[in-house]
Amino acid sequence: MNYNTLSKKGHSLFKEKGSKHFGYAYPVMSEAEIKTHLDKLQAEHAKANHVCYAYKLGTAGNNFRMNDDGEPSGSAGKPIMGQLESFEITNVLVAVARYFGGTKLGVAGLQKAYKTAAREAILDTEIIVKEIEISAELHFPFDKQSEIDYLIKNINGQVIDKSFDNKVSCKILFPEKNKEPFIQQLKAWYEIEYNLGDEA
Repeated sequence: MNYNTLSKKGHSLFKEKGSKHFGYAYPVMSEAEIKTHLDKLQAEHAKANHVCYAYKLGTAGNNFRMNDDGEPSGSAGKPIMGQLESFEITNVLVAVARYFGGTKLGVAGLQKAYKTAAREAILDTEIIVKEIEISAELHFPFDKQSEIDYLIKNINGQVIDKSFDNKVSCKILFPEKNKEPFIQQLKAWYEIEYNLGDEA
């Protein structure tokens, strides 16, 4: 199975009655990554009146959030989320930083401004189709490294984190369709501990 996401970061600038709305769209894989982007935006736009956002993670449709950051309820986060749904994309964060220009826009005006800034940020990047992936954590003895490397290559996986202690620990992502052969091979290697994570 596949899903739509973004290939890279996109940005935009929408001006309305003196207010400036800076839009940002990011491909993301985790809530930790989302927090990192938002922290950087908050620092970069420290003088902005509001930094509103919406995100969706995974393909189940139940990991999402909208934030109005002090704007009237439903005037910012909801129209940003509306663009994620309109483009049918997931594993995406879209944020909009607003600088107030002196003239109130009203709820309808705010909705239009946040929607437009979000839409243009998404259009500034590229929508791509990706295979549904799942994550797994592996813990294994050092002498199993070559076998694990071969297995990861065999299932078209990628290592996204690795650490060394008394054992090797690594986190990988691989196509969901390869889950069964992955598990069957690991069961044959009894020294290896593994935990399957969520779809990505």
